Amino acid sequence: MCKYNFFISFALAVHCFFWTVTVFNGLFVGSLCNSEYLV
Repeated sequence: MCKYNFFISFALAVHCFFWTVTVFNGLFVGSLCNSEYLV
């Protein structure tokens, strides 16, 4: 059971990490595109 809980927490950590990176990249690319359109 301990291994199972560890696996779930690890999977959630990886999921949250990739979700944060994806959102950050989306905002970063979006800001770059907006700055290009403004220029």
